[in-house]
Formats: sequence, C-alpha cells, structure tokens
Amino acid sequence: MHMSFRYRDQTFRIGDVRIRLRTPRDLEQFIDQTEISNEALPLFGIVWDSSEILSELLFKYDVTGKRILEIGCGMALVSHLLNMLGADITAMDIHPATAEYLANNTLLNNVRSIPFVNASWSDDSPELKGFDLIVGSEVL
Repeated sequence: MHMSFRYRDQTFRIGDVRIRLRTPRDLEQFIDQTEISNEALPLFGIVWDSSEILSELLFKYDVTGKRILEIGCGMALVSHLLNMLGADITAMDIHPATAEYLANNTLLNNVRSIPFVNASWSDDSPELKGFDLIVGSEVL
C-alpha cells in the first residue's frame, strides 16, 4: 500500500473467527489520486454493516470446499471469512485498488491468498463462471 496514505486497523469477530482489516483512515486523502476515482470515493474503503450481517449469516453454513464468488467485495470482509472457513472463494470488484487491499489484508491475517477478478458482474469472463454460490452486500 502507498506508504504516505493513512490507514486504520479494524478487527471483526464473526463467531469464533477474528478478522483484521486495514482500511483507509479517511477518504479525503485519496482525492485527485489516480488510485481511486473521485466518483467512487463515497463508496470505497468502507466495511459496510451489511457485509457484517452477511458474514454472520454465512458463518452458520458449511462452506468448506464450495466455490463462491463475492461480487462487489470492497474491503472483502465476507471473502476473508469464507477463506478462513475453507471455502474456495474468489473476490470480485470493479475498483482496481481493491486488489491491493485484498492482498495486504490476506497477509495481515496470515491466511492463504484470495483470487481477485477486477470486473463488473456484467462482464463475460470465464473467471466469473461455475460457482456454487454468489454473494454480495451493498452492491450498488
């Protein structure tokens, strides 16, 4: 991650799983940066309440070995949980900066990497086919 940006670490507990996410401290620091478009600023870098709720719901299911796609993953709380629960998770988001946050937060949690697809759900990509389950929260 770009070292001059300011971040905050957040910890989430879903059941008995602890997930740490490094997220932007404030969004204004990204104004006029090529990494994040000004139009996307109100949506980028936030762990939405709905992703916490979806994580809590998914925690109750056996997802081991299931091939799952999280559309519009953002900070990817759901993807990190599913990864830790043994799912074959792929994270997808239209914003290119998401890949770096996903990779860094995977390292922060010391877990296996999560494949990422930089795309919209309307894209006709072979990487976006053949899933057992597709999940998303606060998908606009």
